[in-house]
Amino acid sequence: MFNMPHRFLSFSLVLFLLLGKTTATPVTPQAKPDGSSLESARVALEKTVRAAITQSGGDPEKQQIHLVVALKTGYFSEDPLRATAARDLVTNFAADFLVPGDVLTARAFEFGLWSHKDPAQLTLNLEDKTAHDATTRKALFSSLWPITPKAGSVGGHDTERTLVELTREFSTETNVVLVLISNFAASQGTAGESLLGSNAPDYQSVLEQWSRIEGTQEGATLELPINMILPQNTTSAVSLAAIVMVPKTFSGTMFTQGTRTTLLGVETALQPAASGGSSLPIFIGLGVLLLGGIVFFLLKNNKGTGGSRGKRVLEVQGQRFELSSITQGKGIVVLAGKGYTNDSSEAVVEFDKVPSGMRLARLVKTARGVKVEHSQGDLELKDIDGDLPSDPIILRDIGEYALNFEGRVQGETGVPRLVRIGVVVSIGEDL
Repeated sequence: MFNMPHRFLSFSLVLFLLLGKTTATPVTPQAKPDGSSLESARVALEKTVRAAITQSGGDPEKQQIHLVVALKTGYFSEDPLRATAARDLVTNFAADFLVPGDVLTARAFEFGLWSHKDPAQLTLNLEDKTAHDATTRKALFSSLWPITPKAGSVGGHDTERTLVELTREFSTETNVVLVLISNFAASQGTAGESLLGSNAPDYQSVLEQWSRIEGTQEGATLELPINMILPQNTTSAVSLAAIVMVPKTFSGTMFTQGTRTTLLGVETALQPAASGGSSLPIFIGLGVLLLGGIVFFLLKNNKGTGGSRGKRVLEVQGQRFELSSITQGKGIVVLAGKGYTNDSSEAVVEFDKVPSGMRLARLVKTARGVKVEHSQGDLELKDIDGDLPSDPIILRDIGEYALNFEGRVQGETGVPRLVRIGVVVSIGEDL
């Protein structure tokens, strides 16, 4: 009788210590995409998809869409950072673009399609209950994507074969948008795997009915750079290749109420009130939105006018430069490879992927903003936030800008290799 409490206390103490030890064990943080670069990539992809639909005679604002996203998986084991970026990108893109009435389908590919789950579980018909807000959609969509390579994967992929298989699967639908996400757009052959090739009759037949949106010389519709934040709070830049294909004549069911933009706006701003409840939260929400719009308008119209009390600051790779201390016309910072020798006193930010001693770009303070003087050599500035650059390039407003450089440089073996560099430049204010 008297031993029972003692045993119970002893057991409780041991259990407490074990639980305490368990909860005290640190959890290793995972790498995650930088929010601003992920958003820049998402916006660029959405712009491209909208333009592709419009060019094929459709209306992305008024018509329902069946979005089919296929992820290459061959690199998932050896390049987990890029794999994470790919999954997060397509999750955010779909969640911020699709609305009730749309359909989302997930696929995986290497040398053609392969089933990473039961196909019946990989198509979602968006309804009010599953699509009423972006957070719910992200939770649903993130479970659709593959997380491992195909069993026995040899790492390469066949883009043309995959497109042939996808277009056959959805040949009866006229509102399909195909989006392939890979580390490289061009097919990559390996031992034991033959490639279909762009001249194959099956692929040429596809091009008679579908439009593959052109972009880079390597076959991507667009390149999407994303900065990954590592557990040590350092960053690593990755790049994804997106291929977009739509039917030559796009036709989808019309929305019965509103447009895509208004549907997205209602979903994120106004949630239905409980039956018999007060409408006060709705009015408060509208008031907050209105106030935010006024503040945004005032800040936007204050840019460059001296109306702000804050000091303008430029940031690259975690290094900050106070612009008020730099004379107009003077260089702020040079973006270059390691070992670059600067002939002036301006700072240098080095990038590992840039060839040693090569200058990538120079940022200069001007009366109109920050001018980007980019190299005309092996690595050229391909786009800014997905838009083609046109000289002079002036970064005028507060915000983040994704500068994407690309070119072929000579490797250690003497063979030219394709290099892509994504640089995020931020302009803000210290209050």
